[in-house]
Amino acid sequence: MTWLDRKGDRLGSVGVPGEYYHPQLSPDGRTLVVSRSDLATETRDIWVIDLARETQTRLTVDPADDLNPAWSPDGARIAFTSNRKGQRDIYEKQADGIGEERLLLTSDTEKNVNAGCRTAGRSCSTCCRRREAGGMGIVGRGRGEVPRRAQWAGGYPELTAVPDGKFIAYSATESGRSEIFVQNFPPAGNRWPISTAGGRSPQWRRDGKELFYVAGSSLMAVDIKVEGARLVPRAPRVLFDAPFANAGRNVFVPSRDGQRFLAILQLEQPGSRSITSS
Repeated sequence: MTWLDRKGDRLGSVGVPGEYYHPQLSPDGRTLVVSRSDLATETRDIWVIDLARETQTRLTVDPADDLNPAWSPDGARIAFTSNRKGQRDIYEKQADGIGEERLLLTSDTEKNVNAGCRTAGRSCSTCCRRREAGGMGIVGRGRGEVPRRAQWAGGYPELTAVPDGKFIAYSATESGRSEIFVQNFPPAGNRWPISTAGGRSPQWRRDGKELFYVAGSSLMAVDIKVEGARLVPRAPRVLFDAPFANAGRNVFVPSRDGQRFLAILQLEQPGSRSITSS
């Protein structure tokens, strides 16, 4: 995991080399949560890294596959996906590691935590891959609240809404290749194409005024203007090229101001391998 500036210059690394997935910065930007693979068991666990002190704490110890961590809006809890009951369900644990995991959402449907909603009152959003319908669904739910649901075909949501909770970015392959789109949440019939030559791993800047994504080996940036319920995206531009990892959805995460990026990069050495993840 490597810090890069907007020119692609390397500013330093985080953690030891390994197989990392789904990095998420805490709301204050001081702590990183990430899933890391155990090469012996080929399963993942959730780790919390204090970026200032460079300390690492293992949050989950269950032998199941634990992945897709996401912060609560206040930074006190971390939601994550685990298959410890067979199918992928959604769990939650205090970020300091105290106490047991709490089961948030279970069903026969495969579910993934996408990213923590930054809108007050919502703890996480999940992507439900519905076998029976062949479509996708978003569930936005806060503690003690009735879930907000939205579903559509052809899209794979890769992160949650901008801070006001009105928009969500995702990739879709309906054109034959993965492209980035933004639409209202819940869906209201509006959808705006963002990428023009392929794209994956969309990530918002904290203030919602810029959207980043990966296209091939390039990190792209798009200026975003919001006019009520309408989105006005500018043309995509290349910030830099880097050897981004292939596995997982969000292979990078921007700093709050969008001036730095913590990216999972491929190690240039023979015999490397990775777990295909979503």
